[in-house]
Amino acid sequence: SSVANVAGTGSFTIPMMKKLGYRKEFAGAVEAASSTGGQLMPPVMGAAAFLMAEFVEKKSRFIGQIKPVYSEEEAYAFVEQIKKKHYDARHNCFAFSIGDEMPLLRFSDDGEPQGTAGKPILEVINGSGIHNICIVVTRYFGGTLLGTGGLVRAYTDAAKEALGNCETKRKQRIYPIKVTTDYADMGKIQYIIESADVRVVDKVFTDEVVFWLEVPVDSKDKLVVAITEASGARAVIDIGDEIFG
Repeated sequence: SSVANVAGTGSFTIPMMKKLGYRKEFAGAVEAASSTGGQLMPPVMGAAAFLMAEFVEKKSRFIGQIKPVYSEEEAYAFVEQIKKKHYDARHNCFAFSIGDEMPLLRFSDDGEPQGTAGKPILEVINGSGIHNICIVVTRYFGGTLLGTGGLVRAYTDAAKEALGNCETKRKQRIYPIKVTTDYADMGKIQYIIESADVRVVDKVFTDEVVFWLEVPVDSKDKLVVAITEASGARAVIDIGDEIFG
């Protein structure tokens, strides 16, 4: 039987990944955690970019705003950005979750009765399974008191509405794999790749053909064997470190 021509394992950068900073960019998306846990890398949306949703409850206007954040400083900077934007609002309540295994959790009621704003927002975040995000809910007071229960429902709904406007992508463990082949074997290898459970990140055609792939952990060995056998062990397969993607 053929022996895999595997150049080795280790860290290397797929060109397309490098171009995206290895944070896949979906407009306004926030990536959801895998059912098995692991790192969460929401897309880069830009320093001023965020998503929002709003509704009116008894003449009070609630605006939910959400953004991926990767540090406590970035989260607080987003909160300050919203406070400046809505400087005339009565309240800008927030919550954020940063990290995965033991996330950093913070929230603020910003003048609302204790436990009626920031904590409900945080509970929405925790219930979603999404980390590395900050939600700020702005309230323009409409003159009618909502009561404790009404405030909890309103801030919960605003956070849910903002979160509901996001695309989510469940992440899984993958291997970045680079396959280098000559043109004689390209057709067979391309057929195998297109038939497999893999994502083609990029293809490069020079004096040889290079496929940059993202391959689920469970599919890696089968793919390596198939490509090796189809190419008579001529294809060079470079396997990167296991990551979440």
